[in-house]
Order: sequence, then C-alpha cells, then structure tokens
Amino acid sequence: MEQLDLLWDLELHHDSLSFCQKSMFRLRNKFNFNEVEKKIEKAEDKVIYLRNKKEKMKLMLNKYNSKLKDYNFKINEIEKNLYDGNTTDIKQLEFLDIEKDKIKKMINEMEIEILEQMDEVDATDEELLLIEWELEEIKIENEEIQKEYSEQERLLSSKIIVEKKNILEIEQKIDKELLDKYYNIKKNKGSGIAEVKDGVCCGCNMLLPTIQLDRLHNDDKITLCENCGRILKIGP
Repeated sequence: MEQLDLLWDLELHHDSLSFCQKSMFRLRNKFNFNEVEKKIEKAEDKVIYLRNKKEKMKLMLNKYNSKLKDYNFKINEIEKNLYDGNTTDIKQLEFLDIEKDKIKKMINEMEIEILEQMDEVDATDEELLLIEWELEEIKIENEEIQKEYSEQERLLSSKIIVEKKNILEIEQKIDKELLDKYYNIKKNKGSGIAEVKDGVCCGCNMLLPTIQLDRLHNDDKITLCENCGRILKIGP
C-alpha cells in the first residue's frame, strides 16, 4: 500500500532527523568551549599580572640604582674631603670617617637588594615565558577544536535541513486524515508506525492475533496494533 510505504519513509526520516538533532546536542556538550575560554582567560590574567609585576620590579630597580648612584657620589665626596688635605679638624675627620662607614654599609645592603631584585626579575621572566607559551598552546588547541566543531556542525546542520525537507515533501503526499492519525500516535508512542516481522509487532514486540495478521495481509485498510496502537506495515 503506497500510503503505508510513504508513512514508513516518513518514520525513517523522522528517526534520521532525531538522530542528527541528538548528535548536535552531544556535539555541543562534547566541545566545552566555556572550559577552554576559562583556561585562556586565566592564562591571560596571569600574563598581565606577571608583566605588571615585572614592570614594578624594574621601577624598583631603577630607584635602587639611583640611590646607589647617590650613595657612591656621597662616598666619593667624603673620601675627597678625607684625603685632599683641606680638612684638618680631627673631629670633622672622625665624623666623615663614621659617615663613610655608614654609607658603605648602605651601599652593601643596596647592592644585595639589587641582586635579589634582579634574581626575582629573572624568575618572573622565566615564569612569564612559560605562561605565554602555554597560552599560545591553548589558543592553537582552541582553534583546532573550533575548526573540528564547525566542520561537524556544518555536516549535521546540512543533514538536518535535508531531512526536514524530505519530511515536508513526504507529508504532502500522504492523506491528511492518515497523517494526523500517524502524528497523534507518534506523539504518544514515540513512533507512529511499526513493521510486522514473523507475526510480531516490532513496535511493542508482541505477537499479533492470527485474525489481525490475515486482515493485515488481505485488507487494504489501515490496521493498528491491538496492543500498542501503532499503524502496522508488513516488513520485508
């Protein structure tokens, strides 16, 4: 019966459409872009933090070097006053000598501070280089994921469009009353038509009565499964 064949084709296209739509849903769950975006955002924040930290340390180094320069200038002035012979007052010479020792101590402390700061700058540079490399790797990975996702989404979207078109074309060839009955059954059962194989309804897996099987084979009228209510069609 042509109408039953059309209904069966319609059912198959609905199954295919449903499969594609579920595949699209699974695809979107598989490619968790939010998680990747969070990784990128976290890495970018870390890069910004380290760059700012590095700039602050460089500014601090400049201040230390400026102070060191001032200390060296002062100690040169003190040594000049100590050794040029112009200062003869013993107390003044003692004061200059004490001041010289104080400044030397400050120079030593400042040099240690500068070395520690430079070590920290080097460590920050290494950490920054590593984070920037990781960020680049994440972005490359994200681009590859986006490309793979876009390709799969394109194929599924095309398939969905084709199946919807096929469904619409088949619907136009089916008697409206029969089509409405099919969709009412499908709404409640998940499928509107079922094949019969070896006397069994494939929709509910129940053995059909002999009378109903005879009617199905010999009658042109639409036959419903007495158990599940689906429209029946003789299977291959």
